[in-house]
Parts: sequence; C-alpha cells; structure tokens
Amino acid sequence: MTLKTLTDWMQFLTGPDRQFEEGDLLVNAFGEGDNSYLVIDKKIGDQPRTVTQYVLHPLNGNCLFRQISFLAECGFDLADAVDRLEKADYVAEEFNEIAKFDGIEVARYELQENSDD
Repeated sequence: MTLKTLTDWMQFLTGPDRQFEEGDLLVNAFGEGDNSYLVIDKKIGDQPRTVTQYVLHPLNGNCLFRQISFLAECGFDLADAVDRLEKADYVAEEFNEIAKFDGIEVARYELQENSDD
C-alpha cells in the first residue's frame, strides 16, 4: 500500500490497520469518522532517535471532510503533504508550534527517545 491517491487514503482511514510506514515516515490515524485526526512522524535522526511529529486536527467539525480537503490540496500524496507541513509558517505556543491551513490546525513537536543508559 502507498498513500498517493484518494482511494489509498480512504482505505487507510477506514481500514483495520490505521498505521502506515514508508521510509522515514510513520502515519497513524486515531479516532473514528468525524472525530479522527492524523499523526505523522518524520524521523530526523538516530542515536538517539529523533522525530518531528505533526498532529493534524481539523477545526470546526466535519473532520473527515477537512482532512480529505487538505490531502486533496497535496494531490493525495503523502510526500507532498509532509513537504507542505515542513514548509508551513508555524507560530510558537506554550508547548508546541502551530500552523493553520484551511480548516486544519497542525501542531509540530520535536521528540527524542530517552536512552536506556
């Protein structure tokens, strides 16, 4: 499976396995229908493992429609969506950075695994 078409995304969002991994990207869908949101992790380093995490929360209800609309703006291509998220203008807030798209709010976090040492 890839995430490059509307059909791919619909199968991913409605299927039993709501986790997708491709290269340095890990995508998870949480919630159901209009209460769902996406989390995209992009690995940016090893030793310790570091990721940039993007949490996409639709605003003002009709969540599934807003997610699909955002993905349509990216041509339904995961790589294009991540590229757009990376290049967005983020505003610093208390615990994260926020970017807004039409109907979607994206929180960006830098996460690092703790070492077992």
